[in-house]
Amino acid sequence: MDITVYFMGQLLGRLAASVLVVWLVCWLLSRLKFKPAWHALKRGYSLLAILMIWVLGMVGNIHAGEDTRAMIINQVDPLDLVIWTEAEPEWITRTEMYRDRPVFIAETPEHYYPPAAMSWTVMPFSISDAEMPGVMQQALRGARQNYNRSDTSTEALTPALITDQQYGTLRGQQAEFNGRLGDTPVDVQFFIGAEPGKPAVMMQVYTLQGKLPHLEHQIRRSWNNVHYMKNQ
Repeated sequence: MDITVYFMGQLLGRLAASVLVVWLVCWLLSRLKFKPAWHALKRGYSLLAILMIWVLGMVGNIHAGEDTRAMIINQVDPLDLVIWTEAEPEWITRTEMYRDRPVFIAETPEHYYPPAAMSWTVMPFSISDAEMPGVMQQALRGARQNYNRSDTSTEALTPALITDQQYGTLRGQQAEFNGRLGDTPVDVQFFIGAEPGKPAVMMQVYTLQGKLPHLEHQIRRSWNNVHYMKNQ
């Protein structure tokens, strides 16, 4: 899990809430007397209760997959997509043109670890299930070149590298690979998918090498909620 100011705030906030709950119980059992309640709060059984409440709260949050975390819902008109991005802390978003195609980009704020960026674009055609493997190989070859990978031949793109994947209503294929941005080694997750008969959506995320698992929840929260604007 990435260590951020927000995450540390979550830990301290849950600890404070646990202390408050146990103190209120001690206060009620002390017949609403503050001094006896304070002394009871410092006893071993009270500290154990605080620890248990705090740990159970954190475990519940993990099992929930942090799905309750606030997200920003971006209506990206140039892509005709609705894209969810992180709100706590808020990722920095923009739309720019790349090879005459609009691309929506979301980047982690300064001092966030690990630094990362996601991008989305829409291909100007739909893809059938039969066409998907060929389109994926061609698009993945270009993506690997963008990250300074030289092994972009068809032989290098083995079936083991490409897997079937679905995010929300988008069904397609996904690959992970490593590369470089300038002098920085990075890991990349690359996906192409669509709803039947609709333009294909290309999504990718990159971060420092070895840190892609740290973005599991961020990827799931965002990519599972990408949908076409006309589906609203």
